[in-house]
Amino acid sequence: MASGKFVNKTLYLGNLLLSIFVFSGCFVKKATKSIDPPPPQVEKSYYSKSAYVTGTNYNAFDLKNAKFENVQLYFATKTGYIVPYTIKIPCSKDKFKECLNYMVKKGPGEKLIPKDFQCVLPENTKVLSFKITNGKAIVDFSKEFLNYSRDMETKILSAITWSLTEFDNIKEVDIKVLGKDLRFMPKSKTKAYGLTRKMGINLETPSGVDISSSIPVTLYFLAQNSLNENYFVPVTRLIQRPKNIGEAVLKELIKGPSLYSNLVSVVTNTLKVNKVLTNDTVAMADFDEQLLEYSDEKKASKMAINSIVLSLTENTRTKKVKITVNGKKDLYLSGSNKTLVQPVLRPVKVNPSGF
Repeated sequence: MASGKFVNKTLYLGNLLLSIFVFSGCFVKKATKSIDPPPPQVEKSYYSKSAYVTGTNYNAFDLKNAKFENVQLYFATKTGYIVPYTIKIPCSKDKFKECLNYMVKKGPGEKLIPKDFQCVLPENTKVLSFKITNGKAIVDFSKEFLNYSRDMETKILSAITWSLTEFDNIKEVDIKVLGKDLRFMPKSKTKAYGLTRKMGINLETPSGVDISSSIPVTLYFLAQNSLNENYFVPVTRLIQRPKNIGEAVLKELIKGPSLYSNLVSVVTNTLKVNKVLTNDTVAMADFDEQLLEYSDEKKASKMAINSIVLSLTENTRTKKVKITVNGKKDLYLSGSNKTLVQPVLRPVKVNPSGF
């Protein structure tokens, strides 16, 4: 019996390692780089640019009388990341099917996303059926769903899973093709059932991490497209299982992105975390005075606060974060008279930010 348990654990670790390297492709984690806070023009551009790219074709929709809603879907960037972006789609009783339709290449979603973004579902893919049972979304695709390149396999699964789990009533995703359960994707044999956010997104390859005692944490770093528009990118990193998950998340965020990524940290890598406490409603994070080094006014960078709140709420059960500096609560955001006296809520939409 003990031998059987050992074999099962070995197979599990082997499969986990395989999935990690599949999700990360050929990327190898290197040392992290020293990053200063973003210059004022970068921060300003994130808040001043339009959130949406106007489209003109909604498949003959009556634009004058149509009603629309904002949805956050996940798309691929030209640099290879899967990122959230908020678009307007027509209101429909089949909202979830409609969301997936807007993620199909050469579909209506392509007119609504930035120039450097791409839809991820193969061209001509159709959603044959969609149902939700006890928090699980079961999606049945047409045969065109399987017309993808090997390097897109895990990206497609990440985009589907993270897009659908943006909705409160969906926690897990199973995929079918032509009515048949798709247990594994055909190219790299990636699991296509029981998909949750725990599988990560834009996964980094671990270095010096004991897989059997590690957990994934998702951090939010910054990227910029060819139009100098800034957006947040979620990156999942494996770390040794910590005693304090909130504190561990912030320390990884402060380490910054991998050296050879094209991502940028919006908190200085010398920032010190004094204390992090979390409960079911709020996370309380206390930093040293370097959180206020962004400007001569000794105010906190809006983007640094965004990155902290997104990262903490992604990895804990909380939806808001109370931020202090050496115990002081009367902090101000740069470029405004807004204070951080009250806890900061996680935005409903990440790109654009709802802060």
